Amino acid sequence: MSESRSVKVLILSSGQALTALVSVISMAVLTRVFSKPDYATFRQTLLTYTFAAPFVMLGMNRALYFFLPSERERPRTWLVENLLLLALAGAVLVIHRIAATFP
Repeated sequence: MSESRSVKVLILSSGQALTALVSVISMAVLTRVFSKPDYATFRQTLLTYTFAAPFVMLGMNRALYFFLPSERERPRTWLVENLLLLALAGAVLVIHRIAATFP
């Protein structure tokens, strides 16, 4: 039992390490490819997203960790409702970003 947990922890940790590595490499490539104004616009977009995403999601992605294990009657309904709300929030964020792009 402990070996399976250790393997799962290592897999999750390697995923986070790989994500960090990809972000560092992509930033290095983008600094070479983009001009200064384009790179600044890209960084502002990322800053806006990292600031706005938690407000848009309203903690719904973390709520599953709390509510889903204790739900006995309709766990799939909880999951589907949560995913639909997250998809709707993401769509609102995308629509807002597209609307801000075209004045």
